[in-house]
Amino acid sequence: MPLIKPPSLSTLVAPLVDFVDYPNGLFRVYYTMRDVFNGRSDERMGVFSRDLVLRYAHALEQTARKFLEWGWDAPLRWPQHGDRVPVYVFDTSQWVRAHAPFTQTNLWGYSLIGLRSDIPEPRYDVMWERADVEAVHEATHVFTHRNRRPEPRFWGGVTRKDRWYWLDEGTAVFMEAQMFRGHKEPMRFATNFVYRPDLSLVDDGPGGGYFAAWFVRCLVLKHGHEILRDAWKQATPLDADPIAVIDQALRRRNHSFDAAFTEYCVDSASMCDFDFDVFTRHGNRSITESFRLSHVNAPVQSSEVDWLEPLACRYYRVEWDRAQGRSIEVAVKWESATAIDGVKAVLIPYCEDGFARRKLNLEMQPDRSELRRVVDLKADETRALLVVARGTALDDEAIGFRIECSAR
Repeated sequence: MPLIKPPSLSTLVAPLVDFVDYPNGLFRVYYTMRDVFNGRSDERMGVFSRDLVLRYAHALEQTARKFLEWGWDAPLRWPQHGDRVPVYVFDTSQWVRAHAPFTQTNLWGYSLIGLRSDIPEPRYDVMWERADVEAVHEATHVFTHRNRRPEPRFWGGVTRKDRWYWLDEGTAVFMEAQMFRGHKEPMRFATNFVYRPDLSLVDDGPGGGYFAAWFVRCLVLKHGHEILRDAWKQATPLDADPIAVIDQALRRRNHSFDAAFTEYCVDSASMCDFDFDVFTRHGNRSITESFRLSHVNAPVQSSEVDWLEPLACRYYRVEWDRAQGRSIEVAVKWESATAIDGVKAVLIPYCEDGFARRKLNLEMQPDRSELRRVVDLKADETRALLVVARGTALDDEAIGFRIECSAR
């Protein structure tokens, strides 16, 4: 049986004979109708309503305007497309494996976008929201790819990891919520963020990278949108490392990546304050294990070894009987004999009214085998949350540790 050569993208989008241009806009949106009154219809590639195309065009142009206001470099425009960036609205499952939108950037830095001609949502309101955020997501990639084209996943028969993938997708999901604050669609990637804080931001599994949006959000809230622009402007060199680049941008603001990642983990421990919409849908981030201190000087230890990847964290709940002691001792003990750097542990005691009034860092011990701290309890403190965060280099391996705590 002869091999069938897959069609080229130019062949697939050839039926898209109509287009929408916003005045003084950046994008040209190509489309065709699924049902036309004069001529031949295209059942698979066409849109059911021109309103979908206009919705896409509006979201694309609004996103571009926001990036340009923030001082980002404008994407390269294609002369053959009216000095604009081409956007094709068609059956994207004919080009990519999933029925999903996409952005492609060639070796010369020119990008194009593919958006779906049909969004299979049964409710109109959900479909329109999905159209908005998908257009914002892909428009964001056009701006980030202006600074760094995505690395090929396969090269010379070897699978490679794009070191900027997580920040690329995290930036795009972050912009979805920025541009359409009332929409709930950007929360579709919150599941891993809430349920699996132990997953690295650079995890390759389903949804990997996308939930880094909440780290990006934390960065922007604390340091302004300029931090994101400055980081991406330094992304062009082939060997540029995203953590090192963000760290340099933060150090110019008297901060560091390690401290920023720890702040993100600590702040997101209270989802009600961090992101109320996500909190109302999913609640707080998952707790790895809870400990009850019922006897003085009787240490309680983790039931098993816990592992922590770079750019990940874990949460532990500690409760005690106030009559059993006036202080608690908490330690994070490495399983490996090798000294571990880049791990931070923060204890957050909570009062009876549910508020936390202080945050206490555990201290590295002289032999560097553990983080430990003794905390004198206040009269109204009844429980605590221990945050163990690791904002280290992407190539570092997972580390094993146990939690040990006792009342004194």
